[in-house]
Amino acid sequence: MGRKWDRARVITVINEYGQPPVIEYAEERITVDASGAKISAEGRGSLTVTYAANSPFPLIHPETGVTMGTATDDQLAMMLYSKYIADRAAEDARLAAIAAANVPHGDGASIEPAVAVTP
Repeated sequence: MGRKWDRARVITVINEYGQPPVIEYAEERITVDASGAKISAEGRGSLTVTYAANSPFPLIHPETGVTMGTATDDQLAMMLYSKYIADRAAEDARLAAIAAANVPHGDGASIEPAVAVTP
C-alpha cells in the first residue's frame, strides 16, 4: 500500500526593504508506492503568508510529525538572516582564496568577494 502527502516543493521569502517579509509556498502532492518509489508529484497551488512578528508556530519534525517546540516569525527571520550572513561569508572566503591563488575563472574575469554585509 502506498501513501500520499502534501509538501512545500519551493519556499520563497520575499524580503523587500521597508516591507514585512512574505513567504510563498509552492505546494505539491506526492504519491508513492509500497516500496517508497515516487509515482507522481502533482502541483497543488500555493500559499502566501505575511510575516507576523511574534506569532508563534509549532516546530514539527519533518520525518516523525512530532511537535518539538515552538518558534516565532521573528526567530525564523533571525535564523534565515544568520544563515545568509554565514553563507555569504563562506562564499566570499572561497572567492578570496581563488583570487589569492590567481586561478583563472571561466573567461578569466576577475573574481571579487561581495561587499561585506552589515546589519
